[in-house]
Order: sequence, then C-alpha cells, then structure tokens
Amino acid sequence: MNVKLWACLAVIFSFFPNFDSSAEEVDKTTYIFGMDTRWLSVENGKFEVFVFDQVKDGCWTNSGAVKTAVELELNRSGYELAGDDEHASNAVFLTSLGFFQSGICVATYSFEIYTGDTVRFYSGEHGVLSLYRSQLWEDSGVLAGGKSKMNSGLKDSYVNMTQEFLVNVAKQKKNVAREIIEKSTGSERSFWENYNFE
Repeated sequence: MNVKLWACLAVIFSFFPNFDSSAEEVDKTTYIFGMDTRWLSVENGKFEVFVFDQVKDGCWTNSGAVKTAVELELNRSGYELAGDDEHASNAVFLTSLGFFQSGICVATYSFEIYTGDTVRFYSGEHGVLSLYRSQLWEDSGVLAGGKSKMNSGLKDSYVNMTQEFLVNVAKQKKNVAREIIEKSTGSERSFWENYNFE
C-alpha cells in the first residue's frame, strides 16, 4: 500500500474516532416516544414531603397533620421516606392558597410529584451532566366551605390524591413496559419480554 493511500485512510478515519475495524458496535437502545421511563424507577428512590401553606384567615390549621397523613400513605405502600439528614430523589409538594370571604373559606390545592432527571450536553470530548428534579405527576382542585370543614376537606383531598398517584404508578409502569416491548426488535425484544419490570 503506497504512502498516498495510507494518508487518505488516515484522513477518513480521523472523522470516526470511535471506529473499531475489528468489530462493529451494536446499538442496544430501544427508542420510545411520548412516555416517561421514570415511572419504572420511581419506587426505588426515597421520598420527602413538603407543605406550602398559603391559606389565610385560619382556613387551614392542620397542615402538619396533612403532611403526616400523606407520608403514612406512602409508607403503607412500601415507599421509603428520607430521614432528616438524607437527600431524596423524589419530592411531594402539597401547595394550598386560600382566604375567608363572605362567610366561607375558599382554597385551591395542588399535589405534585417531582423525581430525579438528567440532561447531558457534549461538545467534542467534553461533556456536562445536569442533575435536577422535574415534574412526573400533578393533580389539583378547589375546596370551599366553613372553617370547621376545611381541615378535614383538605386532608381528605390530599390523601385521595396520594392514593391516586400510587395506583397510577402501577398503571404507568405497565404502559411503559408494553411500549418498550412493542418498539424493541431482535435480541432486544427477547430481553425486554423476559425482563421483570416489577
């Protein structure tokens, strides 16, 4: 092989730094769209619950008890709660805003689940990995009534939304697993068909 041909090949291969002449790399990634794979691992991370009480005029006075009730629902379903000095990958945000007017209390309430997520950015051989939380689940509503009923009403609403989330985890896991199997091919399909998604 002459010098000119070697030089030509050197230029071509310089554009493919990961080229391996002995074996071609096999991409074992299954691509799915419109579904969040975080549902498959949300049960593996610890949870912490935060309460944002912005209800005025004494319309909500048991926010601490509501937080405890939500934590109890998570714990009963086998989810682990983070300790005081621990970092949790999953966060539950309970947010209520409200006031008293014309003899009744009016409050909005929202229940949000945020889980760990990552984004990668590359420029040549240099990369940046960003770790953050993003929303996985959200539910909300409005409650109105006398002051005597607001505490029990908000507590029941948050407990119900916690239960709805827990039921939805199983449903979403099945949906994601089904999509993965349907979109995979060859040996990857065989792998995912035998994979324990539970």
